[in-house]
Amino acid sequence: IVLILWGLRDFGLFSFFKFSNSLNVKIASLSILKKPLQLTGILRGIFIGLMSGLLPCGWLYAYVLTAAGTQDPFSGLIVMIVFWAGTVPILVLFSRIVKKLDQTWLQKIPKITAVLIVFLGVLTLINSHELAERVHNQSQEQMTCH
Repeated sequence: IVLILWGLRDFGLFSFFKFSNSLNVKIASLSILKKPLQLTGILRGIFIGLMSGLLPCGWLYAYVLTAAGTQDPFSGLIVMIVFWAGTVPILVLFSRIVKKLDQTWLQKIPKITAVLIVFLGVLTLINSHELAERVHNQSQEQMTCH
């Protein structure tokens, strides 16, 4: 339901809840972050990598929890490498594609992504309903006596 409401809000149909990027701006402007961001080379990469755990991304949180659940630093590192190896190439590719689009397409991207978010929300609802129905049917089968 949250995805559907979020997509409808991004499409411009709802304005009763708003999110702003002001928190991101405030975090980026913290003086504690200014010095580490001026680092160069591998130290900057390590710092940015460590800070990436603060990104607002559900998939990232799932992989961080999975990595922590391995209870082994090396296995956790492998889990995170797999995550980044799967996401970074598509993000880089997408950013390069977007840079090549003309202004008319760039203006349409927010509406297109809003529709996709609503679509994913509807799919999630349908799948969760089907899953709940299967679980209910299985529990009913287990309750019958033979």
